[in-house]
Amino acid sequence: MRISTNTLYGAGTARITDLQSAMQKTQQQIATGRKVLTPSDDPIAASQVLNLDQGQAMNQQFATNRINAGNALREQEGVLSGIDELTQDLKTLMVQAGNGALDDTQRGYLATELDSKFDQLLSLANSKDSMGNYLFSGFQAGTVPYVKTATGASFQGDGGQRMLQVDVSRRVSTSVSGEQLFEAIDTGNAAAPGTVQDIFTTLRSWSDALKSSTATPAAQVALSTATSAVGNSLDTLLDRVLSARATVGAQQKEIDALDNAGSARDIEYSQAKSVLQDVDYTQAISQFSQQQTTLEAAMKSFKSVSQLSLFSLI
Repeated sequence: MRISTNTLYGAGTARITDLQSAMQKTQQQIATGRKVLTPSDDPIAASQVLNLDQGQAMNQQFATNRINAGNALREQEGVLSGIDELTQDLKTLMVQAGNGALDDTQRGYLATELDSKFDQLLSLANSKDSMGNYLFSGFQAGTVPYVKTATGASFQGDGGQRMLQVDVSRRVSTSVSGEQLFEAIDTGNAAAPGTVQDIFTTLRSWSDALKSSTATPAAQVALSTATSAVGNSLDTLLDRVLSARATVGAQQKEIDALDNAGSARDIEYSQAKSVLQDVDYTQAISQFSQQQTTLEAAMKSFKSVSQLSLFSLI
């Protein structure tokens, strides 16, 4: 079979082009550190890397959510701690008010102190987080939870708990509703059993009783009843606050554990992707050197063949 000069040139040129392309690809793999440059290089590996990327991205989003949840829980714990301390102060004030040797003027001083602590408690109940959301308004994050009234304070929020997804199958609460803490507290009033009201109404009633004269037996009974009611209410509030703080502490511990697991999972994702797509530099450099030698040999061979013709023998 006769082989034309054009065929020789075409075959030689194609071979050199293929070798150059292969060497350029190896060079790109070395430069990028990736052996899979396009999906067509290894469709199965490329698909697996895509799945791993998606899993790692979700894992990193959970890590971000855990940071946000941790911040919210720390802010919540700080406010709950303040409510805890203030409740203890109110209980101490209640003991002082129970001193039978006090006269109306002295009880009036205690009432003034009580009003100040009432405002402090109201301020804590209307606390905001670093994002400007109210901590105790439930789902109504932009609505002030409590508005001061003549008889106490009116709750404007709801009973919802804001949640954050912190892992594949775990959500944590990042808020406590004022409804859970301050509302529907049984005063334990023997004179009016079953009386349920918010802590602010109870405190306001007690303040009014402290400011009233106890010159008559009826007034003395009214003061005793109000003091007893506030004592029961403060005990309930303290129990609720301590329960909420325990829940916050448990969630903070869980977030720490999930963080450790998430960090380990992120490393696993990176290692799995590395096996699939990272280049073996020793192998790649050796391959590049071999391709370079092959290309040089092919170019020399092509040059020699291209110079051959019948006229060179005449």
